[in-house]
Amino acid sequence: MPVEPGYVGTVISGIEMKLAENEEIVVRGPHIFPGYWNRPEETARVLQDGWFHTGDQGEVNVRGTGASAAASRT
Repeated sequence: MPVEPGYVGTVISGIEMKLAENEEIVVRGPHIFPGYWNRPEETARVLQDGWFHTGDQGEVNVRGTGASAAASRT
């Protein structure tokens, strides 16, 4: 499937992606890391309820197959 300009492409097989209420891109699945080494506070900040909070603002394209990441971080 071709990538649309301004979008990063399709989600990797086995990974779920959605936008949080603040339009932050969050992902979960077996390929997501289990946490930062010896940094439990940092891990708790980015891994919430099984979702990895990327810190990237985004949107999903019309087909729902890709997300664009904005330059600003949450």
